[in-house]
Amino acid sequence: MIDNFSNVVSEQAIRVFKDFLNLPDKYVDDRGDIYNKLMTPDIPGWPINELTEILDRVMPGPYVIENADFVRTCYLTRLHTDTADGDQSRLFKNVIIPLEVNRHASTAVFENRWYGPASRFTKIKIPQYEYQIADVNGVMIYVEDIRLLHDVMLASNNKTVDHLGNSFENKTEWLADLIEKRHNIEPRISDYSKITGLTNDPFPEDFHQKYLTHIPIENLQGLAVPCIMEWTVGDVLTFDRQCVHSGTSCGEIKSFIGVFTFHA
Repeated sequence: MIDNFSNVVSEQAIRVFKDFLNLPDKYVDDRGDIYNKLMTPDIPGWPINELTEILDRVMPGPYVIENADFVRTCYLTRLHTDTADGDQSRLFKNVIIPLEVNRHASTAVFENRWYGPASRFTKIKIPQYEYQIADVNGVMIYVEDIRLLHDVMLASNNKTVDHLGNSFENKTEWLADLIEKRHNIEPRISDYSKITGLTNDPFPEDFHQKYLTHIPIENLQGLAVPCIMEWTVGDVLTFDRQCVHSGTSCGEIKSFIGVFTFHA
């Protein structure tokens, strides 16, 4: 089930959440295109009470928070599910609370479902160590294998390095940490046969061009046309954790809270 609850987050709560997101502390994970803090209920010092007050108003039944991800990003997410270890007896709702939208942001939620552990879906092979890295001018540059860039950095004592025609700050420790995170990402699933509701129908090209150009259309073949959930600050979006979903290609820099819940 997919739901959009309008005007349920106060301006005061939004300020509290944004202040926490922007506060430098040991929980910050800054990968360049994604800056976030992943919080769990057992961690002290974050606005869990304010968050719980909002969730109590929108959740359709008793719940517990697995974690809450406070995020600022320009990254366009691709097809995935947030199904944790895949235990169907526990999985409940994904919750999105927009905090800041510069111009436009939305989420594509498909009718198709996945009942396995958290996964990413692609029929076209995607390099595991690809990433968008900011160059010395702050321009995001696609790097197919960040391990090769890391090797260049390790071999240099300069503050900047050149790699494939682009210049980057020499940040070996930061990049080594990012390589470790890429090593541990969810598995990429190319066999869609266990996704529910698949058809042999081609995915509509006009819809792809309007909303999902960051995803190769081959990866969408057989999936239903998704519901586009528009983001508005003050609203709360919820959908079942088994739903295949992605960001849309119309977004810019945005900040939000992504909450992942279990049945209580």
